[in-house]
Amino acid sequence: MKYRKLTGKQGQFVTTCFWDDGSEQELATAHAAFIDWRTMEYREEYADAMQKAPAKFGRWREALEQHRKVVVTHDDWKADGSVTRDRYIGVWDIEDLVIEESSHSFRLVTRYKPSQGYSSR
Repeated sequence: MKYRKLTGKQGQFVTTCFWDDGSEQELATAHAAFIDWRTMEYREEYADAMQKAPAKFGRWREALEQHRKVVVTHDDWKADGSVTRDRYIGVWDIEDLVIEESSHSFRLVTRYKPSQGYSSR
């Protein structure tokens, strides 16, 4: 299956993926900066972010656990710590999901191809 469109809003932790078959899924996003591209492993550590934004993290976690897919994003990291999404890199199936109190990790396994005419911006 191929995806034809990805849409999301800055500051949200999920993106809507529109598939070629007409279905859509709300998928969790993952920053490319936390991926080891040699091993395809993703790991993000945070102190109290889950407590600061429980609704966002809850929605993100639910999407991750339900679909076992992520939308990898390329982001512009500012000196003040803020982040601006630059573009979507792609959609992957994941395995080995671990969500803990102060971190989460998983492994990217299968990349979905975009439809003809797809634009990442």
